[in-house]
Amino acid sequence: MSLEEDAVSVFIVSLGNPPPHDQSRHSAGHILLKALQSHLGFPAFRRSRLFANGLISEGKVADHVNITL
Repeated sequence: MSLEEDAVSVFIVSLGNPPPHDQSRHSAGHILLKALQSHLGFPAFRRSRLFANGLISEGKVADHVNITL
């Protein structure tokens, strides 16, 4: 088996509100994802047509775990 066959993909989704409500408790999941993105050193969130114009940030952890936020 190659490393690619052993790779794991993780997709973590949240909902967030636009300003001025972006820091409310209803956006807690999105606030958490922003913190996770920063902690993991992933690139800034960008719009993705593949994900219905949602904001995504992608990266790898431990060379075999692909994470999409």
